[in-house]
Amino acid sequence: KMRLSQAQKELSVRDAEICAKLHNLKGQMRYEYEGETISGPKMAELNNSTDPEIRKKSYRAYREAYVAQKDVVAPLINELVHVRDQLAKANGFDNFLEYANIEKDRFSYGEKELQEFCNLVKEKFFHIPQIKFQNIIQM
Repeated sequence: KMRLSQAQKELSVRDAEICAKLHNLKGQMRYEYEGETISGPKMAELNNSTDPEIRKKSYRAYREAYVAQKDVVAPLINELVHVRDQLAKANGFDNFLEYANIEKDRFSYGEKELQEFCNLVKEKFFHIPQIKFQNIIQM
């Protein structure tokens, strides 16, 4: 692990604080699904349903819940991106991804290998036409 200066430690602490706030928000969030208010664990069950219609409705409810909280969530995410960029640059990296790879001891693969893995997942697990895939993303 890297040795951090006081400023770097403060940025790391702020990163953890923002992540904790986002995690707590997610834990407290409730979702409106077919006229019923449901919790996160129940929403996770619906998101993993084998029925595509249930998944579609649950993803929509999930997005709507986050949109309803956008005034709280968006500033936190914006700050997180800014803090992580500062943290990376304070440690001599061009971006947070380069920093995180070192911070998390990810030495066995790089960006090229990660991209190859993502491409394999798309190739092997998404056996639907790209147009349908784009429709799913836009739901």
